[in-house]
Amino acid sequence: MLYVFDLDGTLIESERAVRAGYMAAGVTMPPDAWGKPVGAWCTPAQHTEKQRVYREMLHLHATPGRAVPLWHSLPHASRCVATGASMSSAIAAMEFLGLDPHELAVFGADHLAKVEFIRAQMSDTPVLYVDTDYTVAKTVQEQARCAIVIP
Repeated sequence: MLYVFDLDGTLIESERAVRAGYMAAGVTMPPDAWGKPVGAWCTPAQHTEKQRVYREMLHLHATPGRAVPLWHSLPHASRCVATGASMSSAIAAMEFLGLDPHELAVFGADHLAKVEFIRAQMSDTPVLYVDTDYTVAKTVQEQARCAIVIP
């Protein structure tokens, strides 16, 4: 079994850190930005500026998410992360949590990209998707036909 974890809101409570990072970069996140790939609502230059301060914002505003105990209970080879965060943000968040960034499988992904990734994995092994966002988890479950856990 492969466990595919969402990152923000699942493995890490990072929304305050993300919003603070963009605020420090002079960008106000739109209300509907959360959960969308960063390129859908800000420019690469704005994202780069946010990344300059993001690690500091993680230390000031982020905490481990509800799924961290489940993550640590699983063997390394049976878990990975699929996230809408950019690669640099995902790596920073994983390092903040003390997780191996090599377990980042998908980044910059909307739920459809996560579905495609899960479908591709399911040809070899059953997949269980872990996400605290009920709507996303149910959509992934229905479209990828995989099991879900909502911690």
